[in-house]
Amino acid sequence: MISSIRLVFNFNRAFSQSAQRMGPRLQHASQENVAWPLPEVEKPVRWISCVVHDSIPLFHPLEHLVDSAEFQRLRRLKQVGMANYVYPSAEHSRFTHSLGCYHLAFEFVSALRESDPSLSITSEDMLCVSIAALCHDIGHGPFSHMFDNELLKEKNPKSTWTHEMGSGKLIGRLFSKKSIREAFLPFLGSGAHFERNIQFIKELIHPTQKVDKKGKWILEGRDSNKSYLYDIVSNEEDGHDVDKYDYLLRDALLCHVDITFGQASLRRLRSNMRVLMDEKKGYRRIAYAKKVHNNLQSVGDSRQLMHRVVYQHYTCRAIERMVIRALLLADEHLTFTGSDGKRFKLSETINDMSAFLKTDDAVIQMIENHPSTSAEMVEARQILEKIHLRDIPKLVESEDFSPQQTPRIWIAEESIELHSESFKWVIRSALEEALAEELPGVKFEILLRNLNRGLDGKRHPAGEVLLFDTKKPKEQLVACRVQPEQMAMAAPRDPTIMSVAVFADPYLTKEDKAAIHQVFARVCCDFGLRSPNTSGHSSPSIIDEY
Repeated sequence: MISSIRLVFNFNRAFSQSAQRMGPRLQHASQENVAWPLPEVEKPVRWISCVVHDSIPLFHPLEHLVDSAEFQRLRRLKQVGMANYVYPSAEHSRFTHSLGCYHLAFEFVSALRESDPSLSITSEDMLCVSIAALCHDIGHGPFSHMFDNELLKEKNPKSTWTHEMGSGKLIGRLFSKKSIREAFLPFLGSGAHFERNIQFIKELIHPTQKVDKKGKWILEGRDSNKSYLYDIVSNEEDGHDVDKYDYLLRDALLCHVDITFGQASLRRLRSNMRVLMDEKKGYRRIAYAKKVHNNLQSVGDSRQLMHRVVYQHYTCRAIERMVIRALLLADEHLTFTGSDGKRFKLSETINDMSAFLKTDDAVIQMIENHPSTSAEMVEARQILEKIHLRDIPKLVESEDFSPQQTPRIWIAEESIELHSESFKWVIRSALEEALAEELPGVKFEILLRNLNRGLDGKRHPAGEVLLFDTKKPKEQLVACRVQPEQMAMAAPRDPTIMSVAVFADPYLTKEDKAAIHQVFARVCCDFGLRSPNTSGHSSPSIIDEY
């Protein structure tokens, strides 16, 4: 404790001395910004102990963001939703993941800067990338992806809200605060220059289209000569970014799941990257040495496994659906005060960030302790009580299938792609109709899963990454992609596994279960998802037995 106090004291004293020495530089930061991290200060303002990365150095002035209400709220958002009901040790939060993501972003951009000075990566670039990684998740709602992917979509099917949009709004809110703005002015400039850096941070988190139809660079935060910086936090090009690296390592460790991507893979990727031109796209990207392609492939493989056995584990999904039902029932009764004193329903808080910041995973306790005796709140509390008592729907039948094997189906002379939302609606409707006719009065739930390796589910991320040959001289390095025939030998043909499942009351009779098996098999055969000669037997999904 004493050493920690001494560390902070020494930093403050050193920073004060450096500020005095720099004098006019701090006053005229818009002309020449202060280097970051401060070269006059050898030690970070804070060391953070981390179960994944050991110790994370936090450099001034990032402590102003970490200590804000917007960032501290992440402590109250679980990283993996309801997975702790299956993996009890998975109690970690978005707070710890965000710190880990910042740490990796700082290390990756530092490695690029040190390995290739010609890139001209500035202190501003490093700080902006670090801020983006640190704050990339502050826009998550209660239970993270359940909020925007399910709750908001069920309240409004046309909703386009994403947590990245929320993060962008909250970053604008953070840097409008006088204390935070003043802390960052010496490092990010002032006026229009400062605003451009803030725009860059938002773009790093939620990169939109980079070029127009004519191939002209249209992002505002940085010019095309710095295009590779957009690959670090949220990589829309090939899906390999520090966000994914941290959550795979952290979630696998705390759920005690063995994945092929590990710390050794991470070190090899960090040590074997360069910036090269992507001739196909027309701008520069981060490329990796051919020798680490197996490590790159392990990222997608690990993501698919984690979605199968953790993020979309059947029991987790069943519990999530119960929570969503409880939240939908309680939505009219859970209100949060906005910036002008107006009250917003839970599903409406995205319209006011002051109200939004008052929401977190504690909405469960709000429902349980709400005084309302309305039918909706009574039912919502009953659902939550069932979760606590482990009285949850049980998996009765499931089927895995490959969109590549059965890419399209025909319904009423209309071709429907299996990757589409239309297919999910069609298969769910067909099963619900058939089961309701065969088993009237029996409650059941149809769940679909899309287990892919990243990107859009149609492409292998490892097939989109840029590679180079380390045996060639630096001036002759050319970026290339893995050829499709080589990718076919290195990975499964289809980067996606889809599955459909029926859940029902755990107290069903054997006769009712047998009837569900028959109906499910018939519908799967009708859709071409199961061969008729195996219609009475479901395909074993041994990976789900984690």
